[in-house]
Amino acid sequence: MKAGLGVDIGGTNTKIILISERARALKEIRFKTESQKGYGRFLGALSENINCLKKEFSRAKISGAGIGMAGDIDSDRGVLRFSPNLNGWRNIPLAADLGKKTGFRYVMENDANMAAWGAYVLELKKKAQNVLVATLGTGIGGGLILNGRLYHGSTGSAGEIGHALIVPDGEKCACGNSGCLEAYCGSGAIVKRAFSMIKDAAAYRNRFGAGPDLKINTVALANAADAGDKTAKKVWAETGSYLGRGFGSMILVLNPEYLILTGGVSKGARHFLPSMKKALREFRIRTPFEKVRVIVSENADLGSYGAALYGLHYGEHVPQK
Repeated sequence: MKAGLGVDIGGTNTKIILISERARALKEIRFKTESQKGYGRFLGALSENINCLKKEFSRAKISGAGIGMAGDIDSDRGVLRFSPNLNGWRNIPLAADLGKKTGFRYVMENDANMAAWGAYVLELKKKAQNVLVATLGTGIGGGLILNGRLYHGSTGSAGEIGHALIVPDGEKCACGNSGCLEAYCGSGAIVKRAFSMIKDAAAYRNRFGAGPDLKINTVALANAADAGDKTAKKVWAETGSYLGRGFGSMILVLNPEYLILTGGVSKGARHFLPSMKKALREFRIRTPFEKVRVIVSENADLGSYGAALYGLHYGEHVPQK
């Protein structure tokens, strides 16, 4: 049986998936990334999980393996150059290190690139030629399919929409700049803005907190908005306006057929889409906006699926960059 292995490494969680050639999930593993504990510990946990999976599916022919990782990636060398959401890790040769520990050859991309490939194959069945995928989570990433190919740019850094400037001299971003889209629409930024508006945090937690720890996170804020809470509604409306500003600029430059939203923050789309679309309507050059379709993906694992699918694709076709 031919299979593909996908790894999706985010600022909070890491997912591993083994899929069949027809994209049926055979096994999924998830664990906390905990980048603050160091690269060595993370590499050990990741390789141990992959080797356990490899042993369990010893009869499968794993003919492609992909890694999607949050940050600035050198896909030619399989190196993470920098990631603000992974404890500032720099110059990490993960593809080679993981290959030595597991015996697979990995292709490595920014996690949003892998999500874009997953959306292109699974959501759109490769029927669209130009697609912008935005991953909305701890950080904000962008992946591009242009003319039916994954687009990297001259240094492999294409699609860094999360670090596009939307507010001059604005909020400080984890990347070191100020006013980035991520500093307003990453999950941490959304929660921070909510807390700045909440008058009684303890009462708010008791009423809307998510999970056994009653956390105020984007899930809790979406539920609060469902219940009619004015603070949550305002936070989501502001988030949509910021997203519209950032995405609108990308739509003008790239003229995609689809804008696909994925990631944990996209679970609040029912509350931020109206203000996001309103912001998109404010752009005066209308032609590209009349063409683009906005889709919120229901697949929470586009990144890991995309990594596995791109690993299979890469094993058969060396991509042109």
